[in-house]
Amino acid sequence: MLPVEVFDIAKQKNFTGRIIDLSASGAAIVGSEELISGATVRLTFTFENNTYKDISAKIVREIKRQDTKHLGSAFFSLDDQTRLKLEESVRRVNSRILRGCR
Repeated sequence: MLPVEVFDIAKQKNFTGRIIDLSASGAAIVGSEELISGATVRLTFTFENNTYKDISAKIVREIKRQDTKHLGSAFFSLDDQTRLKLEESVRRVNSRILRGCR
């Protein structure tokens, strides 16, 4: 799980969550803050020694489980270079997992 800083644009509020699934098109996030589907956020996280700062995302799903919120987010407005860097990092990690190397 990756720590992620989430900035809720509507509420002008930061909170910290954990990325539990990541792709070049979005992230699944677990946190304690409630966000409605359609909310726009900015995400900042480090993955494979690369820092992704202020990635724009829309919340596409929210599931409440006890005292945690599971959020699905879809990235938008990623420039080509950032998207390619993220795709390559995800591909590398998935390849290591498939080979049994974490």
